Amino acid sequence: MVWSALVAVLFTASAWLAEGALRERGWATRWAWLTALVASVGAPVVAFFRPAATARASSAANGAEVWTLVDPAWLAELSTSAVAAQATSASLDDVLRGAWILGSIAVVGAVLIGLTVLRTRAMQWHRARVQDEYVLLSPDFGPALIGVVHPEIVLPRWALRMPEEDQRLACLHEAEHRAARDTWILLAGVFCVATMPWNPMLWMQLRRLRAAVEVDCDGRVLRRGASKRAYGALLLELGSARRPGPLTALALARSESLL
Repeated sequence: MVWSALVAVLFTASAWLAEGALRERGWATRWAWLTALVASVGAPVVAFFRPAATARASSAANGAEVWTLVDPAWLAELSTSAVAAQATSASLDDVLRGAWILGSIAVVGAVLIGLTVLRTRAMQWHRARVQDEYVLLSPDFGPALIGVVHPEIVLPRWALRMPEEDQRLACLHEAEHRAARDTWILLAGVFCVATMPWNPMLWMQLRRLRAAVEVDCDGRVLRRGASKRAYGALLLELGSARRPGPLTALALARSESLL
């Protein structure tokens, strides 16, 4: 676990450097953080299974040498101490393994419950056509994109009182998320975290992935001809009315730190 955390630190630093280089060139940065998440999980898994055969071969080759160099009486005493230490270690391993499994189940369960609750609420929302986009009108949730297989744009009812240009930009932002399949990217990141929920570096990478997904989407919206002044003002206005949503929901309203 410690080794996995240190590996994740290295991949986090690499992704941070890659993000800066990609941003200077105007390229998408979310792939740097998604790669870091996958690599931070994949590298320990490969390392866990790969050395098993090598360790067994090395142990068999060195066994005869050990018996010729070590006094049998001292070896017997050492073996007794080793058995006791191994029992304590095994007990600790069982506790950590159980906590690990429960943590993974909790993360996956939270995501599934969030998606289910949001989908249940969405069944009560009315559908409308706003700025050439079919959207769901919620009492106070959004603007956001919900769903994974068939993501839908959600606008709060008060958004209908916004100027038409703001409505267009809000719909355009969520439509860009949908076209880029950003909900799938976030879901992949969440399940990477679920494999090692005790690793703080994975949570940091997921946070940076969410930010990169939003910033990349901003870039695509601006390249579609949106006014920087109008779009920035809209982000600030919606950020002041931000409400938390599930991990896989993509909301136009940002946290204060991201703004």
